[in-house]
Amino acid sequence: MHLRAGPSSDYPLVMTIPPNTLLNVSGCLDDWTWCDVDWEGNRGWVYGTGFGFQLGLGVATIVTTATVYVALALAVVSGSLLGGVVVGATFGVVRALPLLAVRAVHDPASISAVLRRAAAWSRRAQVLAVAGLVAVASVGVATAVA
Repeated sequence: MHLRAGPSSDYPLVMTIPPNTLLNVSGCLDDWTWCDVDWEGNRGWVYGTGFGFQLGLGVATIVTTATVYVALALAVVSGSLLGGVVVGATFGVVRALPLLAVRAVHDPASISAVLRRAAAWSRRAQVLAVAGLVAVASVGVATAVA
């Protein structure tokens, strides 16, 4: 994969990244054609076609979290297709909720307002997230035992 200085093959090549390398994705263009990434301290752009599909599957995430792997493990541990679908769908919906918070962002002032609200909810969101994970884990374990 080629790491370039900008979002086009017209920009200079910074370096070649080995296959199957995990990248920190800072963001992508609206059409997902190019993504701004960081790898071992080298920042640049990579051709991003396919990132949207990978994001949807949880294979590549903009912010990689252990929650992706917890959800996958819970889906497997549920022991049934329906249990796996419920865990996966719940994870997808919860993961998409932040998009609702930014749906009306169109200028710097509205971004600042969203960030202020997010900071105010930070601690409560953390507690709710942990409680949710415990609840989902409990259901997964109960389903596996039953």
